[in-house]
Formats: sequence, C-alpha cells, structure tokens
Amino acid sequence: MFTNKLNNFINFVFKKKRNDSDIESAKGEVISLGKRAGLGYEERIMLNNVLRFSSTEVSEAMVPRANIVAVSKDADFKECFSRFNKAAHSRLPVYNGTLDDIVGMVHVKDISSFWFNTDDFSLDKIIREVIISTPSTPISELFQEMRSTKVHLSIVVDEHGGTDGLITIEDMVEEITGEIEDEHDVEMELIRGEFADGSLVVDARVTIHKLEEYYDCSLLSDSLDIEIDTLGGLIFHISGRVPEVGELIKHFSGLTFKIVEADLRRIKKVKIMGSPKSNKN
Repeated sequence: MFTNKLNNFINFVFKKKRNDSDIESAKGEVISLGKRAGLGYEERIMLNNVLRFSSTEVSEAMVPRANIVAVSKDADFKECFSRFNKAAHSRLPVYNGTLDDIVGMVHVKDISSFWFNTDDFSLDKIIREVIISTPSTPISELFQEMRSTKVHLSIVVDEHGGTDGLITIEDMVEEITGEIEDEHDVEMELIRGEFADGSLVVDARVTIHKLEEYYDCSLLSDSLDIEIDTLGGLIFHISGRVPEVGELIKHFSGLTFKIVEADLRRIKKVKIMGSPKSNKN
C-alpha cells in the first residue's frame, strides 16, 4: 500500500507540467506515510529528496566549469585514452578550441573500438550530441528529456552562451540517492580525526556499532521503534530533519554532535564532543 502510493507520488513529481502548490499539499501525506511505514534513515532521506526534486535547478547539481574534464576535437587516440583514464568517466565533452565551444561528447566504448586500429581514429567519426540546458532549468524536466532522448550529458550555458558547467543523468539521480560510489571511487576512512580534547571528526556514514565500541556506551534507546545504522541516521532521527552546518545536537549519552558538513539532502561530516556515560547493559 505504502509503496504504491509513494510510486504514484514520484511519478507525479516527475511530470513536466505540474502545479507546485499541489506538490506542497501532497508532502504532508507522503511524509506521514513514511513514518507509519517505519522507513529507515536512508529511505527517509531519499523521500525528502524526492519531495524537493521538482524544485531543484540544474545550477544546484551541475559540475562547475572549473571541474569539467573535456577533450579537444583534434586529439588523437592516445590523448583521448589518457583523458578517459585520468578522469575515470564514461563520457567526456568534446570542445573546439575552448570550453565555450562544445561540439558534442564522446563515449569511452567508442574510443575502445579503435584499440587495434588507432590509425583510423578520428573524433569526428564518433562524436555524439549533447543536450543544452541553462542553470535555471528544473532538473526534473532535464531528467525527462534525457530519458526520452537517451542522451545522458547536458552542457549548461550561461546567458552569454558560454559554458557554465555540465550535468549528467547520474548527477541528477544522486540528488535523490546521494553520492553513488563505484569501483573507481576510493573508500575514505569514516573516522577522520581524533583530537587531544577527546573529540572526533567522523563521516556521518560511520556505524552506530563502531561508535558504541569506541565510546563504550549505548547510543540507541530501548524504546526506539525503527532501525538506525549510522550516525547520520541517528542525528536525523533526533532532529527530524537535516540540521544546518554548525548546529549542535545533544544526545542523552552526554555526547554532543556538531554538524561540520551537510547540504539540503544529507549530513556528511560530524564533530563528536563530550564524555559519554557508560550506559551499556
């Protein structure tokens, strides 16, 4: 029952023609459904992200111009392969002279087809089209366009026609799911730093179990009726929302959680302060 209603709401949010006031009025019902269904931290975060997806603009999710990795239209096979190898992306924009003149994109599988015949390689033969969008384009509309055209990269242009950034379909999916890590991503240590005053800086994904072992105390109350696995989930449960950077969240154990890094969608980094009471049974 809950799944059917949530799926219907997601389809409603993704429609190109929508009434924003209707979406606002639907939020209360969907959040209530989530609570009654006992959704965990990740599911409730995703639900919140779905609720705000239709009001998010491309500028909030795009890769800025300074971080774009692209390849010149005149590049040979060796240079193209090197760019893909360093970037670890499956698609790269192709430019003519400067980034302000993007002529398309190239897919790594099209490059690899020339592996045994590099003399015949030419980017002109394999350049694919890109979608052009603006910073103010709603990502829900761009997402639908990418799905219908099967073009999964868009160049974001400013009011002067210059390249402002780029956005892929993965960037938009991450607006709902959070960052998607693959085999090329380096897993970072979740406990980032220990200080002389006993405080810790940790990734919000650190497990409750790991923190309970570290502090020798229980962080979850016996009356808790939902499953919480991570520190981010615990903080979200206590505050009922994603707290702002710098906000202090007090815990019954005696610990205080300071939000070091967060965005509108999720908690990312937390400083843990104080001395907990050992309350393990």
